[in-house]
Amino acid sequence: MKVFTEKDQQRIADAVEAAERFTSGEIRICIEKSCSEPVLDRAANYFTKLEMNKTALRNGVLIYLSTTDHKFAIIGDKGINKVVPHDFWDQTKEAMLREFKAGRLVEGII
Repeated sequence: MKVFTEKDQQRIADAVEAAERFTSGEIRICIEKSCSEPVLDRAANYFTKLEMNKTALRNGVLIYLSTTDHKFAIIGDKGINKVVPHDFWDQTKEAMLREFKAGRLVEGII
């Protein structure tokens, strides 16, 4: 069973495109059914595999989501971490978690 409809996928893609249009950040989203290792390790592995650590300004952001395990992680590279407030990722994680807990997976990602 697909987690996201084509419409959901398009909404997520449109949101990523809009965010990238107004920043220099490069955003990728990785979604798996289950997570075979600690979630931050898994996300970090994908971050490297997708070469998010090789962006020109080191401003890559990866959102990793494991749907069956109900786990997620956000990883920002050092370039973006220099310019966002110190609690930015924690606030983002909490906002996403509120949406996920309310059953709004797409909105949480967006």
